[in-house]
Amino acid sequence: MKTTQLVAGTLVFAACAGEQRVEVGRAGEMAVSDAVVLVTAVPDIASLYFTLENHGTETDTLRGLSASIGTATLHDVVTEGGLTRMAPVGLLTIPPDGTIELRPGGYHVMLTGMAEPAIPGDSIEVRLTFAVNGQVGFVAPVMSFADGMARFER
Repeated sequence: MKTTQLVAGTLVFAACAGEQRVEVGRAGEMAVSDAVVLVTAVPDIASLYFTLENHGTETDTLRGLSASIGTATLHDVVTEGGLTRMAPVGLLTIPPDGTIELRPGGYHVMLTGMAEPAIPGDSIEVRLTFAVNGQVGFVAPVMSFADGMARFER
């Protein structure tokens, strides 16, 4: 299995259309960009968002993830019978030359069971495991919920 060393990225978000994403990690043809952790009102829960870009010619699948703080679980927001809720997702498939954005209201990673709350200004180490491209590690900065949500409204 291929392994990529932990890559620390500088958090710079695109303020307007046309700006490039900020890559924070790469394994083979899979790039991870624009990673951020948002704190919530519950001290032992936070949410993680990022973008996956498959630059390869093969479909790849996100098979596993872990974080240095708490348990990391992939979720999607689904609406059934007029009710919106979070639902766990086992695998996430990224098509060739495809992009998947994990963002509020869609796919995201819940970080739960944290012994210490995430504090804005801190960073959390994350590791993703892909079926084709192996493992990639990166650092996601922690932001307040309000500051992080403002980033997604641009």
